[in-house]
Amino acid sequence: TWLMFSCPENWQMGVKYVWAFSMYILVTAVFTTLLNSNDVVYMIRAFPSEKVLIKLNSFGSIITSAVAFIFNILFPILMATYSHQAGGWGKLAAIFGIPLLAIGMIRFFTIKEVNNVDVSAQAEGDKLNFKECVTAISHNKYMLRLSIIALIAGFVSNLGVGVFYFRYIVGNEGLMGVTSAATILALPVMFFVPLLSKKFSIARLTLVGYGLMAVNYVIYFFAGANIPLLMLAIILSGIGSLPASYLGPMLQLDCATYNEYKGYERMEGTLGSIKGVASRIGSALGGGAMGVALSLVAYDPNNITPAALTAIRMMASILPLVVYIVIIILMAGYDLDKRMPEINKVVEARRAEAAAKTAAKAEGEAQA
Repeated sequence: TWLMFSCPENWQMGVKYVWAFSMYILVTAVFTTLLNSNDVVYMIRAFPSEKVLIKLNSFGSIITSAVAFIFNILFPILMATYSHQAGGWGKLAAIFGIPLLAIGMIRFFTIKEVNNVDVSAQAEGDKLNFKECVTAISHNKYMLRLSIIALIAGFVSNLGVGVFYFRYIVGNEGLMGVTSAATILALPVMFFVPLLSKKFSIARLTLVGYGLMAVNYVIYFFAGANIPLLMLAIILSGIGSLPASYLGPMLQLDCATYNEYKGYERMEGTLGSIKGVASRIGSALGGGAMGVALSLVAYDPNNITPAALTAIRMMASILPLVVYIVIIILMAGYDLDKRMPEINKVVEARRAEAAAKTAAKAEGEAQA
């Protein structure tokens, strides 16, 4: 990220374009994908149980969101100071990037991967070819369902309609940041997630979250320029997004265990990559959809027509609502959580058997 904002001034403009584009692709398509695909792989091997992971993700989300809230306050202030200076954006990237890099390295050096979930793989060899990956993924109906949800949720999240809504419907785009600050009120909900997870599965909590997201868009349709209603919608959106954002990896772990149950390798990283790619495709489609919608109604910032205002309202409410109804239907059909007790018993028995075979083989080789 620092390199992306540190292009030398004396380079020709064409070279600068290539540099910025190349760094952007590396950050978003390569390094972010590697981080996201390996995060779940690391977490299951670093922490001993699902209960610990739920608590970690719940309380960690509060810290993450609080830091993001502080960032959203500090960044505009620092941007006003540095953005007009030569190399100012590089300085901004370093101001935030260096401390965040140090925090990431603390995890790398201090929290080791101590849990062995690859006994069967070790017993039969670690080789895994592309065909086996495709076969395992195509037979994992639950991961395919979650990937479709990620795709269409990514579509909604990247529509970029908010600025148009506040500029033309509310009449003051500056209020967008003020109302968005209301999402901080949703964070205390995460304190109750470990308790709720004892009574409800992560999948059911996620389904409720999607329901709240749908209600948020219903409120948006009727709110117009009513700031209290918009803040209510934003708070509901903040609460609704929490389960999928911070507990989604737990569903991915279940899908990996389902792979193991079906006789395939777990492939947490591969499953995470598939879901990540789906989300990025959805985001790309969402980014283009707003432009298409505005072009269809002949959007002109200097002459906003009733048709353009209607299109903005529809893109901010009805379209996302329809999408989230589809998501709710898909998530309601996700029943892996109900099967996990039986699946875990079978998988644990297989692991114990594989471990015993590996130990016996090692003992035989030692005696020989």
